[in-house]
Amino acid sequence: MKVFAFSEFIGIMKQFPLLQKVSTVDVIQSLTFFKDVPEDILQEIVDDIFIHQYAKDEIISRHGRYNEWLYVVLTGEISIFIITPDYTKLELYELGAEDFFGEDIVIRNEPRESTAMAFTDCILLAIGKRELTKIIASSPATYEKLNNAFLQRKMRNNLRSIPIFTHLREEIFNEILDVVRLVHVKKGDVIFKQGDVGDALFLIRKGDVSVYREMNKNEELISLLAEGNFFGEMALVLGEPRNATVIANNDCELLKINKNDFDSIIARHVDVYNSIQAVALERVTGHELFGSNEAFISKKLIELNRAVNKHIDVIAQCTFETAKGSALLATLPGSRYPYVYPRDSACATRTLYRIAMSNLRSKDIAFRLLAGIAKFIYHCQRDDGYWGQRYGIDTADKSIYKQEDNVAHGVTILCRYLLAAKNRGHIPHDSEAYIEAIYKGAIFAIKRYYRNEIHLFYSTTSIHESAIEEGYSIWVNYAYYCMLLLIEKVAKKFNCETKFEKAFVLKEGFGTIVKNVFTIGDRLIRRLKPDGEADLRPDITLMSPFFFGTGIVPDIFKPDEIFINTMKFVEDTLWDPDLGMLQRYLPFIEDPDTHVHAGNGPWVQYTAMLAQYYYFTGNIEKGDTIMDIIDRYSTDGYLCEHLTTPERFHEFMTLEWLPGSDVNKEFAPDIMVDGITYDLIVEELNHMKNSYDQIKSRIETGSVRHLTFAIPLMWSHAEYAMALLLKTWRQLQDTGVKQHII
Repeated sequence: MKVFAFSEFIGIMKQFPLLQKVSTVDVIQSLTFFKDVPEDILQEIVDDIFIHQYAKDEIISRHGRYNEWLYVVLTGEISIFIITPDYTKLELYELGAEDFFGEDIVIRNEPRESTAMAFTDCILLAIGKRELTKIIASSPATYEKLNNAFLQRKMRNNLRSIPIFTHLREEIFNEILDVVRLVHVKKGDVIFKQGDVGDALFLIRKGDVSVYREMNKNEELISLLAEGNFFGEMALVLGEPRNATVIANNDCELLKINKNDFDSIIARHVDVYNSIQAVALERVTGHELFGSNEAFISKKLIELNRAVNKHIDVIAQCTFETAKGSALLATLPGSRYPYVYPRDSACATRTLYRIAMSNLRSKDIAFRLLAGIAKFIYHCQRDDGYWGQRYGIDTADKSIYKQEDNVAHGVTILCRYLLAAKNRGHIPHDSEAYIEAIYKGAIFAIKRYYRNEIHLFYSTTSIHESAIEEGYSIWVNYAYYCMLLLIEKVAKKFNCETKFEKAFVLKEGFGTIVKNVFTIGDRLIRRLKPDGEADLRPDITLMSPFFFGTGIVPDIFKPDEIFINTMKFVEDTLWDPDLGMLQRYLPFIEDPDTHVHAGNGPWVQYTAMLAQYYYFTGNIEKGDTIMDIIDRYSTDGYLCEHLTTPERFHEFMTLEWLPGSDVNKEFAPDIMVDGITYDLIVEELNHMKNSYDQIKSRIETGSVRHLTFAIPLMWSHAEYAMALLLKTWRQLQDTGVKQHII
């Protein structure tokens, strides 16, 4: 993508004698989209309008992300599509010259559900939210134009979600779409009262409403509804009086279908009336909408959905669409980490899988992201079942370190996708290929990494990328335990138990063995060294039983005294005394196997895991305290990987980088993959040197109190979102909600 100011574009035009008198406003006014916008408003915003140039097949805006621009097509063609459960593209519509898209930025506050791609080379006019808000405030006709586009594009999907419309023939549905009207209600307005004649259906486009019902002569709050929810649908078919009172909690925009308009359409299509009536009657007799704690549940889900969407947006920003699926990068495209790490992707799918299996409105977007990630990881697998440390966006293996846990992570991603698809009532067309990949991965790991004598998986490095993990680590073995549990679920759901008999045999008793082996005294240990010596040092990997035990739906983790003692040990020893939050491990830099990244300090994703643990076990206050500390280090809503101080960075440079000991630790031959080329090491060293030079420049300004690295880190946002999920899950559990909502 190329970007330049619209005024720049006009400046180039004025180089031609015949166009020297052309003004920027004249050009904009010549476009149909702007014909009703006052000239003084155009003059005010013209310097903040941009030209975006995209090449054929380039992604313009992606599902899962919030829109940032309204685009007007100047040249070329745009394809708008959604990703199906099979991760195939279903085109919704095409756009050409003078068409526009991205109207969501002023109409709704949720991530996109569709993707826009350049079908040909194209040039677009890009207008930001602030400028667009000024335009619609001055031009009701332009706002109506945006609304009509939104109705035709977005509301088609939302209205189809209403049961009485789900299976209507397309021509009838289009007639109904034509009679939808936008209505505005003010905060406190009564939309209708209990007992009123039912004369319309409503769908909430913006805002939220409270639903009250008279019970025992008192009016009680029974539910809250927000964007995308609908109410009053029974009035269209059954004509019954309203069974509740609905009041706007804030200024709302509602889509309304009047009963008279609906009846007029159905009268012309008598054949469909009986089926619609049957659906309505089934909902009345078979589903009681409001339970005793429905209001609390719906409020919590609305709040959670809005909070989680912000982090889904960051995850989507870190994805790069390819023909082989969604490459989920460690941070934004173009950074020093232009790679896909199966471990990071697996940790993200732990969150996306839970959302996809939930009742949140975000579940569809989460599932699409999960499907894309799974497809990419599937294409990264080697023919013998192996997955390595990291991959380029072309699925080429770019691994530096031996990391034996990545096979477990690759299998886990594929399992979560298949289970989420099955939960949605869908069997992917490529499920057999995915199941074969799961099988190859499991067999590879069992043959190469599993030690029958000690009944554990061996690793050289894993999450910390250093020899500090060599031997039998708690992280790697719980990663494989999680893999085995998910394989069992997939085998049962897809009727292929026989294929995985070897994995089933290994799984039996494996969880007990792992727990017993890694327990010494009253707490867990992080690893057994290759010679069997217990490594008693503190490490965030001691959270592994919780982390992987909540990576399965439903959760299998149950805290016991051993784990409670372990978590106290982790927090007591690893909590950073200056910055707060958890360090990975203690930085004994004289240890040749222990390295620190540009100065030791706390890591955001691991601190979010600690908050998850407290939420899960019911200590909401402690979880909130930890999340508040994370928030203090947020930059424009973005979370980093880890932090340090200028003093620690200086010490690292003096004691480790300049003498070369850090290089010796980072690139120790025993932890490197076989056959690695020197060019790859040089490339990595250059990345590190450039990064450290930039840090030194920042410190020299004299105003830096702490240093942040890798911002935004996708993994940190995934763990933060998971903490939000577990907090709400616990709050619902504490009110007696036992069904699986989150």
